[in-house]
Amino acid sequence: MPTANIRRTLNVLTFVVYPAGGFLLGYLGVVVHWVLALLVLPWACLMGFVTTRIRCPNCGVPVGWHTYRLLGARLFEWWSPFTPRRCEWCGHDLTGAEGRVKR
Repeated sequence: MPTANIRRTLNVLTFVVYPAGGFLLGYLGVVVHWVLALLVLPWACLMGFVTTRIRCPNCGVPVGWHTYRLLGARLFEWWSPFTPRRCEWCGHDLTGAEGRVKR
């Protein structure tokens, strides 16, 4: 069974589904009825919840949680929309390329 490409899933949700849904709801709010534009906030909350629930299958740490460093010193930890190729905590491959057999 092929391994899941967690990186692709999170990137599609963050950069395609989230903005397209927000734009569509805003557009429908302008064209059809203004009440539909009010659904943009629940849409943003739902997408924020869904994207923060995507975790590394190996260690269970959320994939979007990053540690920011400057000159080797840890500054802070925060959410980032950019997904790394490997988990920052355990090094697990999030692209699913390690489990595939090249033919």
